[in-house]
Amino acid sequence: MYRASHGKVPADEALLWRYVSFSKFVDLLQRKQLYFCRLDKLQMLDPHEYSNISPIFGLTDPSTLDPSRSGALVGQPEEVQQAVLAHYATQRAELEKYNRHVLDLEMRHMAAQAVCCWRHDSSESHAMWQVYAPSAEGIAIRTTVERLKASIADKRSIDIGMVSYYDSSGHFPTEKKDVGQLRVVSAAQTNVDQCLHKQPWYEYERELRVLLINERFPEPLAPPELYVDVNLDILLDAIVLSPTAPSWFENVVRNVAGSYIDRIARSAMAQPRPIYQTQTALGRVRQ
Repeated sequence: MYRASHGKVPADEALLWRYVSFSKFVDLLQRKQLYFCRLDKLQMLDPHEYSNISPIFGLTDPSTLDPSRSGALVGQPEEVQQAVLAHYATQRAELEKYNRHVLDLEMRHMAAQAVCCWRHDSSESHAMWQVYAPSAEGIAIRTTVERLKASIADKRSIDIGMVSYYDSSGHFPTEKKDVGQLRVVSAAQTNVDQCLHKQPWYEYERELRVLLINERFPEPLAPPELYVDVNLDILLDAIVLSPTAPSWFENVVRNVAGSYIDRIARSAMAQPRPIYQTQTALGRVRQ
């Protein structure tokens, strides 16, 4: 069931779109479930997924903790050099251990969260058709924020949230942590914040994410590909065909749509170009 919203979620009447292949649309009809993908699997497609929880910021390379590289020990007594080198070797080991710990934590956090992605927009998007449903047999599922919330029939708690787009290398809340004898800066965000972040080059997607988070977080969700029960009578506002869909494809969709046949619509991008003629223009033609 729907539980909570995060970030600047649009008003209930706002339109949402999910661009899918025909096979994924049929899968939705047959299962009556929305597909969710774990974040650690998404990272295989986008290595920047969850990238605002990098191991540490500032001292990212333990090898920089080597005074012999800077010449600072030149001329110092042998015992001083050995003592300083041993000290920095201990610090490097502590930093490397901390890096491994945070990377492991990151992977466990990602495996405990799964998402279903939608676009918030008042109309179709040419870019989204091209990226997510490029075939002439593509489909855009249209719904609203209100319908999406109300359609979730799963017993598990489901959240929704708008994605924020920013460069995580220089824009994130931070906190200082002790790492042995060092103090390093690390990300200070909740797992939901991290789930709702993407790099700025994806901003055209205007993404709203439906979130499934393991109630025993950070235990991983199983299996990696999950499905959430939904009421299709509520969810499906319109079934929009690809702008390049041939006429026969509409018949195919009608054959599988069942009781939702009246919700099938042609893409607005496939409509004939309107012709506007003013009296002035017509008058010039007659002259």
